[in-house]
Amino acid sequence: MRKKILIIDDDKDFVAILKHNLEKREYDVTYAYDGRAGVEKARIERPDLIILDIMLPEVDGYKVSRLLKFDMKYKNIPIIIFSSRYDEAAALSREAGADAYLAKSAEAKELFEKVESLLRGKPSKPLGIQIEYPPMPFLGEVKETKDATVDELKLKIKRLVAINEVVYDINRSFEVDICVKKFIEKISAILTAEISSLMLLDKKKDELVVRIAKGMKDDIIKIAKTKLGEGISGWVAKEAKPLLIEDMKKQLQFKTRDERNYKTNSFMSVPLMVDSEVLGVVNVTDKIDKTSFTKEDLDILVSIANNAAASIKNSIHYEELKRLNKVKSDFLAVLSHELKAPLINVKGSIDALLKDSYDILNEDQRRFLSIAKNNIERLLRLIDDLLDISKLESGAVSMKRDRLDIANLIRSITASFKPELEKKSIDLNLNLPEENLIWGDSDRLEQVFNNIVSNAIKFTSQQGRIEFTFEDIGDNIRITMSDNGPGISKENLPKVFDKFSSLGVVDSGIVKGTGIGLSIAKDIVEMHKGSIWVESELGKGSKFFVELPKDLRKR
Repeated sequence: MRKKILIIDDDKDFVAILKHNLEKREYDVTYAYDGRAGVEKARIERPDLIILDIMLPEVDGYKVSRLLKFDMKYKNIPIIIFSSRYDEAAALSREAGADAYLAKSAEAKELFEKVESLLRGKPSKPLGIQIEYPPMPFLGEVKETKDATVDELKLKIKRLVAINEVVYDINRSFEVDICVKKFIEKISAILTAEISSLMLLDKKKDELVVRIAKGMKDDIIKIAKTKLGEGISGWVAKEAKPLLIEDMKKQLQFKTRDERNYKTNSFMSVPLMVDSEVLGVVNVTDKIDKTSFTKEDLDILVSIANNAAASIKNSIHYEELKRLNKVKSDFLAVLSHELKAPLINVKGSIDALLKDSYDILNEDQRRFLSIAKNNIERLLRLIDDLLDISKLESGAVSMKRDRLDIANLIRSITASFKPELEKKSIDLNLNLPEENLIWGDSDRLEQVFNNIVSNAIKFTSQQGRIEFTFEDIGDNIRITMSDNGPGISKENLPKVFDKFSSLGVVDSGIVKGTGIGLSIAKDIVEMHKGSIWVESELGKGSKFFVELPKDLRKR
């Protein structure tokens, strides 16, 4: 029987190429263009293997992998994350449960070998997946207990389903507050507990702090802290061992913050761990029916905590990355503003000197002032780019939806580069329609093509060639800009649109700019619900593709 492979990727051309090549190898291929549709298709069609991109509409690739790998029904379907993303992508793929990670710059042969290896059941190079499915003793008890009543079996099955629901629910969001809230609510319901809490470990202070609680007063939540090693929670976190106390009245007595005597009846505390790292503890106090927690309850809590830990850790990391990103954006905005004002004053002074004192300046003085002016203008352009990045990342940029002639916009932009084109004797060919009207933000799209053209001129040699072509592809248009410059090496190709990537020195020996321009272009195109990508080989030039919807109002 032919094996079925599901491709989840929003790049339709890539999907078509990969589908063609897999079908030649006698696989049945199905596909989805966004994460949500991909998850649904995986659940309905039960493929033998999934090839998954990271940057997907609706639900990203990491979340798709987690949703499937944390579901007992689909966890055995091998997943290959095959993406252009670098840096942290392999590590995040591990935490998302993927069986393999390959960069799209890898040879096609490597991907097909990985596919064949996973479908044959041979272990691929281990990713060190952090997701664990620990044994649940109470399930074994169900199978071995011949005298168990139907009601008891139903109850145990119901609890198993609830455990799966916990993991599924918390995997639906990267927001840590949503994640931990669902986690505590589900635990309270499954274990019928009056009080449940999640305490996270502050490593700098070596203390546990309540992140969320159910059944606990708000004033206690705000001040409740436990040093590592102190008290029950501190001991559980330090020793990394779960603890069950059936009747705390016989062992310990506590006092509330307002000094009223308060005795708990039954208590469980479980470490929240990923591999050997303790993230915090989960505490459950008092059953609603006043009975004591049992070993079975502890097994359930341990199982939930083990399966949910990686998701909570990812949510915590996501929260920290958001915070750091905001700090960075705020810093860039303030720095750019503070730099721009004095530079404008210096530029104004130089302009005045060149205009009012031109006749009394000698040739060298005029030349040096012109050099200074050019460099200040370059710095001002860089500052504007930094401000744009700050605005784009913070979501402060609003999109206009105007009727514009994209063909005429490109003609106007290329005309503004006429001096640079003539200086290098570059042949420019514009294979564009006389008119093509779309809906979009003309100012922002001007930035996109300004950056692309500027980049092409910078890297195209004397007497080179730059060409624009146009395609109408249904609801979208595609504009391609090709040049016969030095090209981009295979290892650098995925980094072209990364912020501050400086690839020209590596690939061609040409000193170039900061690498901000193409990153801004990518952000703007994606804000238009479009896509931008590049194809290139060393010594064979480059092709930049910009695909835009004809009507942004419908996206």
